[in-house]
Amino acid sequence: MWDREGSVIDLGNLGGPTNIASSINNAGEVVGSAQSSMDGTVHTFLWTQHTGIQDYGVFPGAIATFPGCCHTINDSGQIVGTAIFPNFDMRAMIWQGKEPKDLNTFVHSSSPFVQLLSAFSINEAGEIACQGVTRGGEIHACLAIPNGGAAPTSSAESDVRDASGPAAESVRSFVQRRFRVFRR
Repeated sequence: MWDREGSVIDLGNLGGPTNIASSINNAGEVVGSAQSSMDGTVHTFLWTQHTGIQDYGVFPGAIATFPGCCHTINDSGQIVGTAIFPNFDMRAMIWQGKEPKDLNTFVHSSSPFVQLLSAFSINEAGEIACQGVTRGGEIHACLAIPNGGAAPTSSAESDVRDASGPAAESVRSFVQRRFRVFRR
């Protein structure tokens, strides 16, 4: 990482040959992925100036658990990403602390999605741009909107909206605000 004066800061590694930083928040916290020397799987890491690199591990059974690219950590320290399993099953993940959680466990039963595959970005309100498989078997972009912290088994679970349906403009607006994407 380069600081504001242009000096290079070595973030360290988890002992394996690969180490990729992918996002930084306004507090200077960096997330990324690195291969673990202990089991060869790809783990998520968090680096801070005070703690250095911290291994956030891999989701149980996954061969890789990693944050994606670009704004995958918000200023509250929430991280989003993906877990990949040996059978190539994919699951969208969220970290609220060091433990990765399957974002699918937070999805309301009335959602048009049967499985969330990847989480790409999280904003300061905790809204997550993601991708999932619809009940019709299609892969669509989606926007996961948090419910304010209710337990995933309660009746107030997260709302996941299909980005090709009525909420499409909300997702487009979110992406345009976050990434400054403009129409040509």
